[in-house]
Amino acid sequence: MIYFDELSVAQEMEASTTAVDEYKRSDLLLYAKYLRYKAITESGKDYNNVTVEDMEQLDSQIEKELKAFCNRYYIDFNYIVKFQDIDNAVASSRLYKLKLPLPTPITKKEWEKICTIENDNYRRMLFVMLVDAKYHRLHSISIENSATITEDTLFYCHMEKRDIYKAGACKFKNAEEKNFSLGCLFKNGLFDITNNKYRSWFIKFVDISGNPDDVFDYITDYDHLNLHYDRLCGKKIGTCKICGKLFKQGKTKTSDYCYKHRGYNKKNTKKLTCVDCGKQFTIGSKSRKSCRCSECQSKETKRLKREWWHKNKNKESLEQSI
Repeated sequence: MIYFDELSVAQEMEASTTAVDEYKRSDLLLYAKYLRYKAITESGKDYNNVTVEDMEQLDSQIEKELKAFCNRYYIDFNYIVKFQDIDNAVASSRLYKLKLPLPTPITKKEWEKICTIENDNYRRMLFVMLVDAKYHRLHSISIENSATITEDTLFYCHMEKRDIYKAGACKFKNAEEKNFSLGCLFKNGLFDITNNKYRSWFIKFVDISGNPDDVFDYITDYDHLNLHYDRLCGKKIGTCKICGKLFKQGKTKTSDYCYKHRGYNKKNTKKLTCVDCGKQFTIGSKSRKSCRCSECQSKETKRLKREWWHKNKNKESLEQSI
C-alpha cells in the first residue's frame, strides 16, 4: 500500500492502545522515520533540508524509542530474536524522509491530455497515476537524491492496479473490462513501460514547465483523489474549514464542513479564567453563570452532591429517631 501521508498513519500508530500479533518491516521503517521527524522538528531544524549527518546523530535515540514502541504495540515481541529488524529500520530511516501531505500541482496541459480519453474509468486511472508519479518525483524522500528535474526525467508510477482502482473510485461494468483496462489505456500512448527487468510504468505527458499560472489545481487531500477528479470535472466538491478534507456537497444546500465536523458551532465565544485551577477556558459569549472549566465544574458538582446527600441522610436519621 502506497501512503502519500505517512505522518497521519504514524500518528495513528502512536495513539493506538490496541496491541497487534505481528508487524511488517515496512511499519517499523515508517515509525522510525516518524521518530526522526519528531526529533528534528522539535529541535527547531528544517526537516526539508535535513542532512545525513543530522540523521546519524539520532541513531541511538531512535533505536531506544523504536524498541519501546515494539514492546508496547506488538504482542510477544522479543528484541533478542527481532533485533535485526530494528537495526535495519533505524539504518533505512537515516536515508529516507517521512512522506508528508505536500501539495502536488496539476496543470492545464496535463488535464487536457487526460480529457482526451473517452472512458471515464480510464481517465480516473490516468489521473491517479499522474498524481502518484508527480508526488514521488517532486517531493523526493531520499536524503541524498537531488530533486532536479529535466526533460529526460522519468515520472514513475509506484501504485499497484488495485490501489489505482480504489483511489480513483473506478466502477467497471464487469470483471473483463477491469482486467483489460490497463492494456486499453496503454494503447492511448500516455504512459509507457520500461524495458528493464522491473517493467515499471512511467507517465509521458508530465508538464515540467514550472509556471504557476498554468496550475489548474493542487492536490492536497490524498485520501480522496476521486473527489479531486470530480472537482476538476466541475462537480460540487467542498473543502472542510477545520480539517481541509474534501467532501461532496449536498444537492440543495452547500456546507463549509465535512460530515465529521458538521454540526452546531458557536460563533461568538469568550475566554474566562477558572476560579479553581487558574486555566483559561472558552464559553459562549452570552453565558453568565460559568466560572469554572469543565474539569473543575465536574469536581464541584460531585462535591455539592456529596454535601446534599450527607445533609439529607442526617435529616432522615433525625426524623426516624423522633
